[in-house]
This record gives sequence, structure tokens and C-alpha cells, in this order.
Amino acid sequence: SDTYPYPPSAPITDTREFLKTGYHGQVRTRQVVELTERIQTTVRGFGGRVDSASGTERWGYVSFALPVDKLTVFRQELKAVAGARFLTENISSENLLPQKQSIEQQQSQVAKTLAQLRSDRAQLVGAHQRTVADIRAQQNAITQELAVVRAEVTNDPQRRAQIAQREQELLRQNAQLETKLGNENAIYNKNLTSYDTQIRNIQTDQENLNQQDRNLIDNVATVNGTATLNW
Repeated sequence: SDTYPYPPSAPITDTREFLKTGYHGQVRTRQVVELTERIQTTVRGFGGRVDSASGTERWGYVSFALPVDKLTVFRQELKAVAGARFLTENISSENLLPQKQSIEQQQSQVAKTLAQLRSDRAQLVGAHQRTVADIRAQQNAITQELAVVRAEVTNDPQRRAQIAQREQELLRQNAQLETKLGNENAIYNKNLTSYDTQIRNIQTDQENLNQQDRNLIDNVATVNGTATLNW
């Protein structure tokens, strides 16, 4: 059974009603067994469900669930078969608005959290793509300069030394960029996995809340009833 956490109270500005109706009928009859069976047939005839039933010649009991819009016709039928003066009815209703509001507040919070996570994830992806593009651009520039440096032919020992020094410098810069790229990818993958896990978890919370909401609506649409028969 679902439990709905109660907020302190529902403000009067919210006039919605989610009435959960309960029904109890007490019948005095000389035909306990027959009437116990008749009540079960009536419940099923109105699209309801019998949850339990028992009876002897002196005492009978039926526990049932019924669509809320069938309660009136069920009561009319029960009065007709039992006789109005031999039937005592007790109908209760409770507005589940506080539970409904609590679910809606949680749904709103979860939706905000999910939107924020998706936005943060998109920013992470964008920033990573820009960083990688920047590193790649620097590496391309190095590759092009290396090609120029290595293509130069000279017999001047001093110039050769300068070329060798520049080549080593470019290779060192490229190695640094490779390390930077590796670190960037590692941090990015870790953060991306974290966001994806959080998003999956919050989506699960969202589905659970949606299910709670559906359960509450289904609960409101159902009358839980009992009928007791005494000889």
C-alpha cells in the first residue's frame, strides 16, 4: 500500500477534491447466505471486485472494491434486495489533497533537479569539445611547423643546431599537449559518468512519483466497502 507523506495542511486556496470514499452496510435479514451471494454478484455486475467473503446461516461478510461512479447504483440495488429499513449504511470520505500536493511538490522539485542536471551535462560536453578542439588546433600547428623545420636543408652547423633545438622544443610541446588531452579526457569521462548516473537516478525518482500519483488517482476512483449481514 502506498504511503503519502503529509504536508502540514492544504491551504484553502487549493479547492481541489480527491475524495477517497469508504462504504459500510449492515443488513438484517433471514436469508443471510443468499444475500451474501447476491451482494457479491451485484458488486461484480457493477465492475467491482470481491476481496473476501464469508458466511453462515446466522452471519455474513463481504469485503469489496467498487468504481466510485457505481456506488449510487450499488446502494440502490442493495436497498432493493435488503429492504431499506433493514439496511444501515455508513459512508465516509477523506480528501487526499494533502497527499496529492505533497507528490506534486516532489514532482516539481525532481523536474527542476533533472533540468539542472541536463543543463550542467550539456555545458560539460560543450566545454570539453572546445578544450579538445583548442588542443587539436595547437597540435596541428606544431605538426605543420615540424614539417617546415624538417624540410629545411642547410650545411650551416649553427643553423642545423637551431633546427634541432626547435624540433626538440616542438616535440616537447606536443608531448605536453598529449598529456593535457589525456587528463582532459579522463576528467571529462569521470564527470560525464557522474552526470549520467545522477540523471538516471532522478529519472527513476520521477517515475516512482508519477506512479504514486497514478496510484492516488486510482485509489480515489475506487470505493473500498464492506457489508455485514446478521440474521
